[in-house]
Parts: sequence; structure tokens; C-alpha cells
Amino acid sequence: MTPVKPKGAKILLTIMSPEGQEIKVNQKMTNTFEKLFKTAADRFGLDLRQIRFLHEGTRLRPEETPEITGLADEDVIDIQVQQTGGAY
Repeated sequence: MTPVKPKGAKILLTIMSPEGQEIKVNQKMTNTFEKLFKTAADRFGLDLRQIRFLHEGTRLRPEETPEITGLADEDVIDIQVQQTGGAY
């Protein structure tokens, strides 16, 4: 089990694109994901409105923080492109 970080501490997160590219970012435990998500979408050239961020299958929301969601140092956040349609 990963030790709990102090409130203002930073953790290192890996953001994985749908194509398998990755970026590593430092995130404060108490900062929301909103800026992180925008930065990742820009880096990978993706439309923020059409992608979802997941950690171990659970969707992360922009207003949440690593502290709220239980993310720890060196966790991976996956980006998935939203699928629409498919039925007639």
C-alpha cells in the first residue's frame, strides 16, 4: 500500500493517450484535474469534449482531485475517446 501524502504534496501521474503515447505530470493532491485534462488534450491533439479520463476503469471528473479519488504516486490515467452511434 502506498503511503498517504501530506495535503500540499505532489504526485507523479502518467497520462496515456489512446495511441499509447504518454506524458508524465506532477499534480498537487488538492488541485482539481481540470487544468491537467486541458493540458493533456492539447498535448495529444484531442478534443476535450470527446474524450474521457479513467483510472483503473473509473471515470475521473474535472472537479475531482487526486486526494478525493485516491490516486497515488506513479498511477496511470488512461484517455478514451467517446464512442457515439453504432445502432440504426
